[in-house]
Amino acid sequence: MNREEKKALTKSKILSAAEKLYSEKGFVEVSIEEVSKAAGVGKGTVFLHFGNQDELMGTVLSQLLETFDQEMEKKGHELATLEEYLLLHLSVLAYHEDLYFHFITQRLLLGKSVNYTYIGLQAAFSHHFEKCVKRELSLPLDVVFTSWIGMVHYYLENRDLFGGKNIISKNKEKWVAHYLILLNEGGIKK
Repeated sequence: MNREEKKALTKSKILSAAEKLYSEKGFVEVSIEEVSKAAGVGKGTVFLHFGNQDELMGTVLSQLLETFDQEMEKKGHELATLEEYLLLHLSVLAYHEDLYFHFITQRLLLGKSVNYTYIGLQAAFSHHFEKCVKRELSLPLDVVFTSWIGMVHYYLENRDLFGGKNIISKNKEKWVAHYLILLNEGGIKK
């Protein structure tokens, strides 16, 4: 294994350890020292690959965006309806549910650069969402998207009241169906 391959492997180990810890404990509770121990590397190695805690957090969160983009590339051309998009959106979030839960509940406690990642995530989600909305709905994108994200975040932030962990996987079809009923019965469909 050459030097570049070793660097890439080390970086991958650090990201995997950080994602696991952030998913389990949240962002605020995890130190660089914990990440380095979990990855089996020194603290200095973590800082060598990621200049600071915010950069590490942002990179971990960017993986969520990458997963979404990969799924959209694979299935995006097949998505004919808003319902299909919403189900795909929830599937990606379900795969990273604990990480996303901690992110949305602790976001305001994190650094500015990490919060920019949140804006990037929502922009990517809304970009793809917009394509479906234009075909099917007569409301402005911001109203429809904000209602959707608000509903998802509400259930996630209160998941202890609605069935605990894995709430997205357990409820995604029901959430999409109810959301679409609200849109349809509200006379919003074109």
